[in-house]
This record gives sequence, C-alpha cells and structure tokens, in this order.
Amino acid sequence: MNEVFEKNLRKLQLLQLDIAKAIKELCESNGIPYFLIGGTLLGAIRHKGFIPWDDDFDVGMLREDYERFIKIAEEKLDKKKFFLETWDTEKGYGFPFAKVKLNGTKYPERNAPKSVHQGIFVDVFPIDTAAPTKRRRLLQLTVFQVTYKFYIYKKGYIPRVLYNKKSNVKWIVAKIMGAVAHLVPDSVLKNIISKSLKFYNLSSGTIAVNLLGAYGYKETCSKEGLVETIKVPFENTEFAIPKGYIEYLTNMYGDYMQLPPVEKRYNRHGNYDSVDFGEYS
Repeated sequence: MNEVFEKNLRKLQLLQLDIAKAIKELCESNGIPYFLIGGTLLGAIRHKGFIPWDDDFDVGMLREDYERFIKIAEEKLDKKKFFLETWDTEKGYGFPFAKVKLNGTKYPERNAPKSVHQGIFVDVFPIDTAAPTKRRRLLQLTVFQVTYKFYIYKKGYIPRVLYNKKSNVKWIVAKIMGAVAHLVPDSVLKNIISKSLKFYNLSSGTIAVNLLGAYGYKETCSKEGLVETIKVPFENTEFAIPKGYIEYLTNMYGDYMQLPPVEKRYNRHGNYDSVDFGEYS
C-alpha cells in the first residue's frame, strides 16, 4: 500500500468507527443486543481493531433484534448525519440487510449502481436459524441465491468477480437475468428472498447462520454462542462480540490467528479513486 492509500484507508476506517459507535449507542440505549461479525470480529481478536487492510465494518444481530433495530433506527437515528439504507428506504438498493451511511461523504462500492446513496457505511446483518441438514441447507441456499441474484442484477449490481470482464459469459448471464427480473415485481422477489432466509427461524434449530455474507454456510455458530456477548477493545473503544467467537471464527477462517499471504491482503468493497470525506477531510 502506498502512503496516500494508507492515509485514506485509515481515515475511512476512523469514520466507519464513528458510525459504528452511533449504532452501538442506539442499541445499548434501547436494549438491542448486537455483536461484531466477519472480518470486523476477526480484527477485534487478532488486531484489537481494524484489520490493517480492511475497508468495512460488520455488525450482526439475531433476526428479531435486527428488525427492532430497523424500526428504532428509522425513528431515532440522527437523519442529518446518517442515512439508514434498506431496500425499503431506497428503491435502488439491492441487499436484504441494512447499511448505516454517513451523509456528506462518498465511498462508492465497486459493485453498486450509481443511483444509490454513496456514503461511507457500516453493514448491519440479520442472523437467522440454519437449516438442520446438509440437504435442506443446499435447498435453502439455492432458492435464496438464485432469487437474490435476479434481484440484485435487476437493480444494476455487478458481481465482484466481473468488474472488468464485460465479455465474460457470466457477465452476459447476469445482464440477461437482470432483464428477465424486470418482468417480476420487486415485492415478489423480496418476499421469496425474505422467506428463504427466515424459513427455519421458528424451528427448534440451535445453529445460527449469516447467509448474506461472503461465506454462506461457513458463517455459522451455535445460537448460545451468539446470544451471550462479551466486551473487547476495538481501537479507542469497546464493542460486544459473541462469547462463542472461537467457534464462529474457526468455522469461517480455520486458523484465524494466522495472517494471510501478502498478496491476499486487499480491500474488497470500495473505490478509492472516488472517495470523498466531505466535511470530515
């Protein structure tokens, strides 16, 4: 990483940290359990803060808590400073999870259309109950992923693997799927996606999963391990993490304390050529 890149990345991370603190405050003042997940949780354990090359911040909540968070955030989040982005608050947004974005900033995601809010963001994911068997997991994942792809391609999102490969067959397929999806109302696609994610939430299942992340059914943990949380240092503050973080991180990453090879230390989300910190410069 060159000096300018490192400086911008660090500034980006600190603004994401400010957004995350606002989410934490909202959750704690309203009795909403939350916890760090994904690379953010890994950073908390391995680096006591951000992974040095990471450019996003992930928060998780069990589905019931997530839905409460959305309702309360719509009412109490500082609308002058933040924008709560969901597929209900922004028509062009394609994801079935929320982003809290910092108004007056710009950090376009590489795969997102230009029509959506471009601000620096923190992701907030709902965590659902896993299907009980491998066969049912495969069926659930297939229904979800196929419908999800139709929906995001309809909204103009580009798969990350196809950024600069417009002649690629998969890119052409994505465009065809997007065109076909325009024949189906948004409400129908969103309903299928939501039902496939929540299908086992009323069951007695004891395993939780985040199907909305990049790891699919590798991102699982016992519900017991998620319900109980502990506070750990993260940069200049503390955040809640799952008490079962070892189980969670091992399922996702294997030997999670081992640093990846240098060539795999890169950010996946935003476009640094277009970053704008606005009044926070």
